[in-house]
Amino acid sequence: MKLFIALLLMSCSTRLLAQEKVSLSGTVTDASTGETVFGGRIKIMEKSGVGALSNDYGFYSVSVVPGTYNVIFSSSGYAADTIKMELTKNISFDYKFKIVEIDVIITAKKTNDNITDAQVGVEKLDIKELNKIPVLLGER
Repeated sequence: MKLFIALLLMSCSTRLLAQEKVSLSGTVTDASTGETVFGGRIKIMEKSGVGALSNDYGFYSVSVVPGTYNVIFSSSGYAADTIKMELTKNISFDYKFKIVEIDVIITAKKTNDNITDAQVGVEKLDIKELNKIPVLLGER
């Protein structure tokens, strides 16, 4: 009987510790072109270190304990977005990234590259200095 009670307590405690997880998965694409986005970041704000990067096909998957979370979608060159989601079961959610538009002003100035005077280096050597220069194969 004591063995039965011990086994019952152990099974109950492991069930309490092992919480069920649900997954949030889907694909991320570019809103204007429809192309998949490689390396899109999907992060659960309330869970430190929980998130995913989209693969070559734009697919991502994140597993969490059921609850309500703020999910951040971000990627280089796109506007970041935070969406509040209630994750009580496995959810497939496709997200479309919107491009960040920025104003860029480029100014350039051309300098005058015309060469008006060719500069040539001249080295003056004394006869005594010429005799000090090493020669090839002993020729003099």
